[in-house]
Amino acid sequence: MKALSKYKAEQVFTDDENVVPEDLMEKCLAVAFKAMVHENNARKEKKRIVIMDKAIAAGNVYKQEMKRIAGGKYLEDVSQAKEEAKTKAHEAFETFTSNFNKDLVKKCMKDLDNVIESKQKQFERKNAKQLEVLDADLSKLVAETTVYYAELMETANEEDSDENLDSLHEINLEMSIEKFEKNEIGQELQCKTEKLKSLKNKIREHFKTLKQETEDGHKPKKIERKNYLLQENELQRLRTKRRQLASKYSSSFKHLKEKYVDDGEVYQIHRKAKQQALKAYADMENDVSMECLDVYWENKDALQQEIEQFFDQVKENNLKNKFNIERSLNPFYEELSADYLRTMNKASRNASVSTLDTLHVAFIHSVHEELNKAIPYENIQQIAIGTCEGMLKEQQDEVNIGRKNWKELMDKVSAGASASVGFRQQFNQHGMGSDKVGGEKGDSSVMETTLANFNVNISKLPCIQFLKTLNF
Repeated sequence: MKALSKYKAEQVFTDDENVVPEDLMEKCLAVAFKAMVHENNARKEKKRIVIMDKAIAAGNVYKQEMKRIAGGKYLEDVSQAKEEAKTKAHEAFETFTSNFNKDLVKKCMKDLDNVIESKQKQFERKNAKQLEVLDADLSKLVAETTVYYAELMETANEEDSDENLDSLHEINLEMSIEKFEKNEIGQELQCKTEKLKSLKNKIREHFKTLKQETEDGHKPKKIERKNYLLQENELQRLRTKRRQLASKYSSSFKHLKEKYVDDGEVYQIHRKAKQQALKAYADMENDVSMECLDVYWENKDALQQEIEQFFDQVKENNLKNKFNIERSLNPFYEELSADYLRTMNKASRNASVSTLDTLHVAFIHSVHEELNKAIPYENIQQIAIGTCEGMLKEQQDEVNIGRKNWKELMDKVSAGASASVGFRQQFNQHGMGSDKVGGEKGDSSVMETTLANFNVNISKLPCIQFLKTLNF
């Protein structure tokens, strides 16, 4: 320690002559040293928060890269895109933090990975919605192509084609598959290959029915394009309505994306938006045909499930926003510890234990008031107040130990050492000096004047000045 080193350099007594043992001096300097440690920790926490902001910025690079690769469409192979985007994000983070302490940056790498993971989950949810829309479009294309096949077969029969039924089937099946594959929907995707299997099955079923009717001597029934597609259109309508209502529910939380709100408000928004969505869907029931009732109920269950899943995401995001607020308070806690130790250590030189207890209570009371003014969320207020009380209680014990060591040191100095002048100068340089205060203040009714008696203005302390800069 600088003060101790300087004292040693100026020491003119031998070990036998010195009445101020070095170990006792170290104990007296310990409280001042701890105040400096907390001050240094505050600087590191502030840097860590800035680095974390850079991690969030790198996460946005990841998000934009995934968006660019997807090109607004469903991305079937996500693995390669993830690796490319992750590389871009790490490169951006390295650039953003090039001027920061490497050890601090290294400690934040896990935070960067968490941000990237969160962005990946967001992408996967959007990608799943893209797949659902694509699947619906492909299902509609299957239905339209099936009708196209049926119409080809009907035309051939009406024209009394010389081809037998099996040959006509093979020709028209090939034409239908070609029409399906040339359609731009889902091009080069595995999901379209799966839908092609569904198309072949539907055509096979239709041909089986057609052949049976022909063999039985019945005139094949014409497929009514309008009626055949009616059910598929109704199914699409139910799915579309479900997606619209789910989207409307999610938009109720749009303003909370980067903002924390108390849990009670979150649940209130959820209950209201959920009730509106389910009611709007239920209003469709009378317009649903008997053939589509099963699908109606399936989509209602799916809507409820989507609402609950999205609400889980809202709660998770709200918890993340809460964590960010609590994290932003870490430098304040360190600054507060430093300010408290310096204030109490200085007062402890001449004040009694009961006066120090009163000063401790007054200090905490004033900090509570500042926290209540600065933090607009009641639950976070209580967490912060509880953290401060527990932390300052530990610091109070440190101050009391320091007071005891100081008294012991002064007794030894008073007993015959002339080193007290130089020693006091070193202590004064590090916030260890003493101010005389007249009278004992043990009554809570004079608590507000206690701080003034010790020349302490809470609102001017560095910790409170920092607290006021936080934007909640």
